[in-house]
Amino acid sequence: MRTYRQAVGTVLVSLVLALIALSSSFAQPVPVSVKVALVDISKISANYEALQAARGEIEQWHQQQQVWYQQQKAYLQELANRYSYLPQAQFKEVLDILAKPRPLSQELAKRRDELQKQSGDSEARHLELQAKLGRTDKEREEFEQLQAMYAANMEQLTAMDDDLNTEASSRKSQMEIDLTNNLLQAVKDVATAGGYAVVLNKLVVVYGGDDISDTVIAKLNGKGAPAPTAAPKTDATTAPAGAPKPGTAPTTAPTGQPKPPAPPTGGK
Repeated sequence: MRTYRQAVGTVLVSLVLALIALSSSFAQPVPVSVKVALVDISKISANYEALQAARGEIEQWHQQQQVWYQQQKAYLQELANRYSYLPQAQFKEVLDILAKPRPLSQELAKRRDELQKQSGDSEARHLELQAKLGRTDKEREEFEQLQAMYAANMEQLTAMDDDLNTEASSRKSQMEIDLTNNLLQAVKDVATAGGYAVVLNKLVVVYGGDDISDTVIAKLNGKGAPAPTAAPKTDATTAPAGAPKPGTAPTTAPTGQPKPPAPPTGGK
């Protein structure tokens, strides 16, 4: 059983992924004359007032989701441990029973116990036949039926577990969705107003571009927007050895500095 995914844990992760996706979608080869804007994800997140004010509420929401996730995991584990040796019809019946609110009615609790006993008896029979060396043709057929029944139920439980993890990783509160959309819209608005055709994540850029992070923060917080900060320009005649000329992408990092990370290739 996999644990609760970290992607469900904080709104910051959502914002980071959203901005990385935005950067990736724009990170295509462009002419040198095109204006390029940069955004500092950490700085924007740390200074986005609505995000900071909502952190407690968002974290509380995620804690509730974790409780839900663990309950669903326990449900699947109970099915695997106690009811995996049931025919398809009875297995579906127990799925419905265990999905109902607790405590169960007396009638449903009795039926659940009957199905659990039926599964336990079938499992014991399967193990008995498995250990037997000289099975008759009838016993061999019975063994194969029990084995196929178990395999089919476990396949269904595996699919249910995968669906659960997918849903858990994609769940977001409405507040998270609104904050993320507001942030992305602010980036697009600032870039459009400044005549920028490309917006990149600052972490993946070594040279060039104008940092619009402060302007985006000001827009998000409803304050007067400062002018974008242009990256320092390096004169080609005085640039240190190995530095790229202005307007060209560096092929190697300057001596003594780590190479920059490769730009993300996926939109996730």
